[in-house]
Amino acid sequence: MHLCEGTRSPSPADAGPRSREWLALTSHRHPWSHWAARRLGERAQLARRGVPDPDLDPAAAAWEWLQGTEVHAADLGGLGEPCSGAPSAAGTAVDEGRRVWTPAWRIGVPLGHLAVGLW
Repeated sequence: MHLCEGTRSPSPADAGPRSREWLALTSHRHPWSHWAARRLGERAQLARRGVPDPDLDPAAAAWEWLQGTEVHAADLGGLGEPCSGAPSAAGTAVDEGRRVWTPAWRIGVPLGHLAVGLW
C-alpha cells in the first residue's frame, strides 16, 4: 500500500477505488515483484531529488527481507508469479502434502489479497 502513493493512512473512505486497485495489484498472476521493485526505484529516485519519504527505508528493507527469505510451505503451484523456466501450474490442484522452499513474498501477496478483500 505504501507503493500505491497516497498522502495518508488508508481509511474506510478508501474502501472503494483504493481497495479495487490493491486487489488488482495482488491478484493471481499480477507481476507483483516486478511492480514492487519498479515502484521502490521510483520512490528512491524522488527521495534523491529531495522529495521526503520517511517510509521508503522501512519499505525497501521489508522488500529486501521478503525477497531474501524463504519459507517451507505447501507447494502452491501457480500462485503468484511463475518461477522462471517452470511450467505454469494454472488449473492444477494444489498438493498440500508437497512442501517447497518459496520466497516469503509469494505467500504474503495472496494473504494480502485476502486481507484487502475482507477489509
